[in-house]
Amino acid sequence: MSLYLCIKKILKLDYYEQQHFNLEKVVSAAKMYRLNEMFYSVAQEPLNELSRRLGVTPKQALVFALLLEFGSQRKIFMSSIVKMLECDAIRALSFMNEADALCECGLLVCVKNRDTTYYDIPLEVIDAIRANRVYEPDTIVDLNEVAFFHAMDKIFKRTHSHERALQQALIDLIRANKHIPFVQVLFKRGIMDNCENNWNVLMACVYAHRLIIFDDDYVGRHDWSGYFQESINIRTINFELENRILKLCRCHLVELARYKGINENSNYNYHFTDQAKREMFPNHQFLVVKRHNKEIRHN
Repeated sequence: MSLYLCIKKILKLDYYEQQHFNLEKVVSAAKMYRLNEMFYSVAQEPLNELSRRLGVTPKQALVFALLLEFGSQRKIFMSSIVKMLECDAIRALSFMNEADALCECGLLVCVKNRDTTYYDIPLEVIDAIRANRVYEPDTIVDLNEVAFFHAMDKIFKRTHSHERALQQALIDLIRANKHIPFVQVLFKRGIMDNCENNWNVLMACVYAHRLIIFDDDYVGRHDWSGYFQESINIRTINFELENRILKLCRCHLVELARYKGINENSNYNYHFTDQAKREMFPNHQFLVVKRHNKEIRHN
C-alpha cells in the first residue's frame, strides 16, 4: 500500500464514523457556544454535511441533532433542549417550527396530548443512522388494503415508541387513506373525533392488526402488554372496555367475544362485531399477509 493510501486511511474517517462525528460536533458546539455566532463558525461544516445527508435544511439538521441527544428517552420534550442550551422561549418556538418540518419528512413523530407536546424518533430512523443509510420513509398515502395493513404492522413493530407516538403514527396513516373501508367506518362512526385524546383509534387498530395479521379474533388483557408500555394505560383500557365507556363499544364496533354463544367474560376477550367486520373488511378475502414466512390468504 502506498504512503498516500496509508495516510488517507489513517486520516479519513469512514462514513459511519464521520456521521457520528458530525452529530457529536454539532451537539458539543451547541452546548459550548449556546448557538451564538461562534457556534455557527465552528459547526458550519458538520452541520452542512448533516443537512445534505438528511435531506433537510441546516436549521432542521441542528434541531434533529439536539433531539437525538435525548434519543434514549421515550418522550423528548423541547424544554430539555432549552434547559441544555439555556436559551429563551422565542428560540424554543423556532425549534418547534423546525421540528414540525422534520415530522413532515418522517424523521420525527410529534405527539400532542392535551396540553403537552413531545417528540419521538422512530426506530427505523435510528437504525438508518447506525447502518449509515439515508433514511427514506415509506409512503403512506393512497395505499391499497394490503399495503395499508402492512404499513400498520410496521408501525406496531416500532417497540421503541411510546403508545402516544404509536397512536399518532396510526392516525397519520389513517388520515392518508380515507378510501380504505376500515378507515371510512372510523370516520363514519365518529372514532376519529378528538382522536388524539383517547385510545379509540389505537384500540381499533389493535383489533384490526390482530385479526388481519395474526388471524386472532379473541383479543384480551394478555395482548395489551404487546401494545402498551405503561401499566396505567392498560388499566384504563380494561376499565373502559368492561364498563363500555370506550366509544368503540358504544358505537357497537367492538363487543365481548362469545364462544359457542357464551360470553367469554372470564378472560375478557373482545373483538369486532360481525356487522363491523362486514363494513370494515368487505374485501377481506383479498387481503394477503406474511406470517411465519408463509403467505396466508384470509377468507
